[in-house]
Amino acid sequence: MKKKMLENNSEFNIPFRIAMPILFAFLFIGYVSSLLISSVLQSSLGINLSEIIQSGDMELIIHHRHTLRIFMFISNFFMFLFPGLLFLYFIYKKDFFKTHINSGLTSILAQQFPSFRNIAISSIAIIVALPTVAYTFILNKKIPLPHSLIEMEETTNTAISGILQTQSSWELLMNIIVICLIPALGEELIFRGLLQNRLSKFLNNPHIAIIITSIIFSAIHMQFQGFLPRMILGMVLGYMFYLTGNFWIAVIAHFINNAVQVIGFYISRINGLSSDLSETPEVSFWTFLPSFLLLTGLLFLLKKINQPNEISSSIFN
Repeated sequence: MKKKMLENNSEFNIPFRIAMPILFAFLFIGYVSSLLISSVLQSSLGINLSEIIQSGDMELIIHHRHTLRIFMFISNFFMFLFPGLLFLYFIYKKDFFKTHINSGLTSILAQQFPSFRNIAISSIAIIVALPTVAYTFILNKKIPLPHSLIEMEETTNTAISGILQTQSSWELLMNIIVICLIPALGEELIFRGLLQNRLSKFLNNPHIAIIITSIIFSAIHMQFQGFLPRMILGMVLGYMFYLTGNFWIAVIAHFINNAVQVIGFYISRINGLSSDLSETPEVSFWTFLPSFLLLTGLLFLLKKINQPNEISSSIFN
């Protein structure tokens, strides 16, 4: 049944060699749109965001944090979410939020909302994965990198730290929308919903597709001191998508991962604790090991409760 649905799905009727250039063309359109809109807004406001960010002046960045937050929203929306929606609209037209069982015209956005059991296990798994991801950050730090790349990443971390400074619950909510919700929707739509999805069928190997997609997912962020942990995070999200067959599970898990960090930063700051994003987390091997084992167990549990005959909306062979 899954194979039949896969073959009838209009998204997969477009050959991989055609679909991917179209997707990357839409990503380029989104990138250019982001630059143009940002440029016009900066000109109208009489500011230069690059100078503000490159200055590394935390007080100046905090002063402009509301403006920076707006531009981060524009970047996150047009870089990923907009191109993904454009690609799906190109395939499904106005029906990409609808399910057409008879015709097989079923977009990933039209999938049923996942079961509470899958949400609960995935939510616990992504939190359990935090020490594993943090430990790989320590390993990544040991890899020698050019000073220019390290300096660029430190500048980015300073800018994000400034944006995360909040003086009200309203600002915290804005950060959750801009830093957690929009990236979770946009990045999962592009990387898991479209790229991993297509690669899995094209290569006929979901595991290789997950690895390749995770590498691209990490590389596109241009933060090489965090390349390995972001790749591992991408693999965890990729396997959640693969094992449950549900796009929304990856979105929820991605959102929780980001929200834990944003809220953690907020709590640390109001309690006078360190909130430096560039600070290396203190995670030992003996903290990593149970995290990794428990994470592996939870992923196997997802596999067990989502056997092929139980996955009604899966798009994998």
